[in-house]
Amino acid sequence: MSRGAAYECYADETELLEQTARLLADEKIVGWFQGRMEFGPRALGARSILGDPRSPRMQATMNLKTKFRESFRPFAPCVLAEQTREWFDLPPGQESPTCCWWRPSCPSSALPLPRSRGG
Repeated sequence: MSRGAAYECYADETELLEQTARLLADEKIVGWFQGRMEFGPRALGARSILGDPRSPRMQATMNLKTKFRESFRPFAPCVLAEQTREWFDLPPGQESPTCCWWRPSCPSSALPLPRSRGG
């Protein structure tokens, strides 16, 4: 039952991924549900809210229109396991597949802050 939410089902995975990529590139927010439910402190139940991290407006849009929370709140990124250490300062042998602990990002992965209008 959709309860008024728009949704689409795809039998063809290629079509699903292409449409999802198009929506994200158009700065749309995509709700993703797939597979079984999970259990744990950060369990998402095999569901995610996806947005394009390249968009400077996405965090505020997602917080205000989808999550209904303050616009300053951060989001947890999704990173391929083999690229984790390129993005995060994670001790050798430590993994965080369920986002159970916070780690600082690597300095090389940080983006410069935009200049203020006044200076």
